[in-house]
Amino acid sequence: MYRKEMTAAKTKARKAIGKVKEVLRKGRTCNWETIEKLFEPIVISTLLYEAKIWSLRYLKEIETVQTIYFRQMLGVSGDEVNSTLIRNECQRLKLTFDIMKEAAGMVKKIMNMTDDRYPKIVLKTLIEMDNRNPNHKDWNWVIQLKSKFTELEIEVLDLSDTNHPDNRTHFNTSQKPR
Repeated sequence: MYRKEMTAAKTKARKAIGKVKEVLRKGRTCNWETIEKLFEPIVISTLLYEAKIWSLRYLKEIETVQTIYFRQMLGVSGDEVNSTLIRNECQRLKLTFDIMKEAAGMVKKIMNMTDDRYPKIVLKTLIEMDNRNPNHKDWNWVIQLKSKFTELEIEVLDLSDTNHPDNRTHFNTSQKPR
């Protein structure tokens, strides 16, 4: 599910990387600040368009695009250097953190909707399904989201009480991944 979207997003992002490299070459610039500034609006926006919905199962594959971009900009070929070292050198967090923050914001927005809105009805249904049978990780977005937050050791409120005031206004994303 959503593999097609992930593949399309990665393909578009790789094309965007090519365009950024072309702009840098034509502009004859190798200013690191420019390289970073072009990454956000061009490559990231292309790669992560609506990723909060489709990407939870493909975070590792998505992360490779950031690594590819910065490897190329640093002139590092192949797998000579670990992706963690590339991120550290470039002072970048994993894209997973951005995606999870967006997903948490979407949950918060939906939880603040009135109960008759379709997004809230769907979210409540997914939460109820999770409470009944949490084994369908491949098909339930809420289970995937909770699982990823647990992996990142980020505290998440219990969403099963969708009418609880804290669940309507608070979804803790203040902790950063290790």
